[in-house]
Amino acid sequence: MDSRPLGPIPLPAAARPDDCRPWDGDRARRWTGALPSPLLTVPVRFRVLLPLVLFCVIVASLLAVLGSLPPLPAALLGLLPVLLAARPEAVRFTAPALVVAVGVSTSTLSWPLLTGAALFAVALVAAAGPRLAARAGQREAALAAAGGVTAALPAPAVPVKRGRFLAVVGTLTVLAGGGLLLVAPYGDLPEDRDSAAVLGFLVVGLGLTVLGSGYLGRRRSVALRAHPAPVLGVLVREGRHGDTDVFAADDTDALRPLFRVALTEAYDEESHADDEDDEEGAGDDGGRREDEDGLDLLVPAPLREAVLYGAPWDGAEIVVVSAAVDADDTDAPPVVLWSSGPVRPRSEPAVRAGLLAMERDAGLRKAQEARSRAAAERFAAERFAAERTATGQAPVRGWRAGWRDRSLVAVATVVGLYLFADGGPLWRYGCGTAVGVGCALLLPRLAAWRITADDAGLWVSGLRGPRFVGWDDARVALDEDGDLVVGSAQSSFPGWTLPATRGRSRSPERDARRADRTARTAAELTALIDHPGLRPSAPSTARERGRPLWPLALAAAVLWTAALVLLP
Repeated sequence: MDSRPLGPIPLPAAARPDDCRPWDGDRARRWTGALPSPLLTVPVRFRVLLPLVLFCVIVASLLAVLGSLPPLPAALLGLLPVLLAARPEAVRFTAPALVVAVGVSTSTLSWPLLTGAALFAVALVAAAGPRLAARAGQREAALAAAGGVTAALPAPAVPVKRGRFLAVVGTLTVLAGGGLLLVAPYGDLPEDRDSAAVLGFLVVGLGLTVLGSGYLGRRRSVALRAHPAPVLGVLVREGRHGDTDVFAADDTDALRPLFRVALTEAYDEESHADDEDDEEGAGDDGGRREDEDGLDLLVPAPLREAVLYGAPWDGAEIVVVSAAVDADDTDAPPVVLWSSGPVRPRSEPAVRAGLLAMERDAGLRKAQEARSRAAAERFAAERFAAERTATGQAPVRGWRAGWRDRSLVAVATVVGLYLFADGGPLWRYGCGTAVGVGCALLLPRLAAWRITADDAGLWVSGLRGPRFVGWDDARVALDEDGDLVVGSAQSSFPGWTLPATRGRSRSPERDARRADRTARTAAELTALIDHPGLRPSAPSTARERGRPLWPLALAAAVLWTAALVLLP
């Protein structure tokens, strides 16, 4: 039986500021009408920006080596499309800098080259202009919807953490780019020196972009706290990838998200640590939600009523006070969420693509997949129950990468070295280094992933250390590609995905008994979430939870770079 509420989880009346108006009807449509053209709105996600960055690295290196463009203007030319997607504010300054760099760097002024750079700069400024101009319209529409009603922000004593992580990442990236620039003059061939210099300038530019993003986010977050902010009644729901979608107050079917934003809970670090220590594996279903056929939904949380503090626009910072995720706990206090990323409006094409994806997920394979997963979960629950009956205890359980995962990483590394070692300096050192850095961040998670279950919840491996999610908030599912997805009802735990290692057969029973590692892990974790009596009865140790993966990523990057340099 479906236990989800028929409507959005209500927000307690005490959490709503006086005279707070709902953001619905024509007021919400005026805000979406102020958005720029969908052609100018690029989804700012890692999976979109990474290919864009790699493409710009290749183009910039080719221009430097084949087009005789100096490294600095070549790097600026490659950096500008990334800035247009991520930080259009910077295009107004970097586009003219490109023209100046071309004019200054060329020994003999080349009018065709200077004209081309000027036209490219004008085109980028023209593309960024409507998006920047639309921000004023979005802000005015949001202020008009609030009707002049303002309120002091909740949790004002919480320190501003916005921008800290980006400051560290940006500084390290700038230092890495500076190191490339220092070694660039020592290349054996002019092509090697130019490629290394272009890559160094690009990495420095990307680091400065990250630093600028952290600075802007922190400044806007501090400015939001300085005065009472406009308030609007909205609906919110955590999405599949950890971000939160914000809907109009009357969009109870969640058909048209207004914008997407990354949110994190406002708490003191000490009190949050105490909360994690006090987590208990209570609850009948661990917060798991199913549809009519028993298929796990990948949406981490239901639709909830909320109050939005601040006037949202593309790039803005906001605060959200939403109803607690657990609809059965009527005494649960509201959740205060601070933005940990900028507001990103959803364009109409993006909304339509999301609706089509939802329809595709409810396709013909739905019932067959549900039977396979239900059988695998039943077998796992029976095995855990038998083990507990035989031994009289439930030990800490763990799942980790196996020989198949490590074999895939090894094969991918060898193939990558073969592809990049057999090529010219530009392909080997320029593209090979960029791809190696990206793979160094992704492959360690596949080669050394670990999930640990103890009496309090799940510990999932990560670059900076294991991350915790309590049993009441845990969400485990297999997506349409067979990948293991671990999510949480709490925005402080971002989504975690493990790729599947093999396909599926057409027999649900065969899949249940001979499931690959991801399917078997999902079934066993789901069995623990659904049956509190089978969960471990003891806390886990730091050794059982695993170590941070960043040393492995650093070692992989160093070894990859050394292999590119030393291989004949």
